[in-house]
Amino acid sequence: MMTASSETVIQKEIEQETEQDNKITTVSKPSEENDDGLESQIQAENNISTKRPLGNDQDSNYLKKQKTELADSKESFNVNIHKYGNVIPEGMTKSQWKKQQRKLRWAEKKSDFKEKRKEKRKQQKENKKIQRKELLSKIESGEKVDTELLESLQKKQRPKDNPDQKPLNSNLIIDCGFDELMTERERTSLTTQITRAYSENRKAEYYFNLKITSFNKLLKERFDVSLNQYKNWIKNIDFYEQDFSEIDFLKDKNPEKEFEKFVYLTADEPFEKLLTIEPGMTYIVGGIVDKGRYKSLCYDKAKKLGMKTARLPIDEFIKINGRQVITTFHVVDLLLKWSSHKDWKSAFEEVLPQRKLSENRKVDEDENTEDKNEKNEYEHETKIDL
Repeated sequence: MMTASSETVIQKEIEQETEQDNKITTVSKPSEENDDGLESQIQAENNISTKRPLGNDQDSNYLKKQKTELADSKESFNVNIHKYGNVIPEGMTKSQWKKQQRKLRWAEKKSDFKEKRKEKRKQQKENKKIQRKELLSKIESGEKVDTELLESLQKKQRPKDNPDQKPLNSNLIIDCGFDELMTERERTSLTTQITRAYSENRKAEYYFNLKITSFNKLLKERFDVSLNQYKNWIKNIDFYEQDFSEIDFLKDKNPEKEFEKFVYLTADEPFEKLLTIEPGMTYIVGGIVDKGRYKSLCYDKAKKLGMKTARLPIDEFIKINGRQVITTFHVVDLLLKWSSHKDWKSAFEEVLPQRKLSENRKVDEDENTEDKNEKNEYEHETKIDL
């Protein structure tokens, strides 16, 4: 499994190579035009050489060096053309071509990177094993050792599922029906969020029956390529290629009430707030990362299906900085935390990033200051009356 940091390392290497490639002249026709350009530069040097007086061997060597560098440039250009196909095809922009080249190079480097990382981790494990043995032998011989170092070298146990989990008897759907509206980077972010949502649902005190719907196209392709172990996820999660509105067993058998027990959670809902989680209900979270480009996508979809909508009661319990739209994973995590605490304020403060809560702390401090001022005024008035 490639981690986000691993992909970042590879991307940096690719960007460095791309910067070098940018120095190569890009054309939309065969490379003879570029060859002519290089030939003209060589010819220009030859013209200069006929005009420049060759007074000594130093001048002659200088011209030979210049011609050699030009010839090397031409050869390097042809090699790059052959290796990377650095001729921009007609109908493709330079930006699209560069992105394509980064993908190809990332694919080339991926297997090598994984092998190097595997060897590095193996060596690190061996080093830790040796250090542990040395520390344990010192302990047995009565020598003093650094206990913190020993603890850091102990094998870390992978967190297991919560054996005491209790079912909420509710469905939670992540609607991934907005695939084509996201960039590749945004789909990568959603992939990570779905992975975290599954992990959190396994460990929480209460769990949902998690459903990933409209799981097809590019998002599924990314999972298949980079996170194919998702096929082994079996605890309280199911993947569906079709849209949630097409899954019959989730809907009521009565056509007039088929979505009666569905609630689509969206920040665009102006009035209705989700105050509690009810058994037998199906809650839907929009699986999209768009940085605010699209407005009311989830709200409009729900209303078109005749479905109820609700928003999380953020304003009623905390004040946050910026927009009140939060990520797909944070919504899932908030629902799980509320199920444990039965307190929205505690859930928000535990889940939301600290940068969003800074204003909330400032408001609390202001309110505390006002309370203290009122108390001081009251005590002062009381003393006067006495």
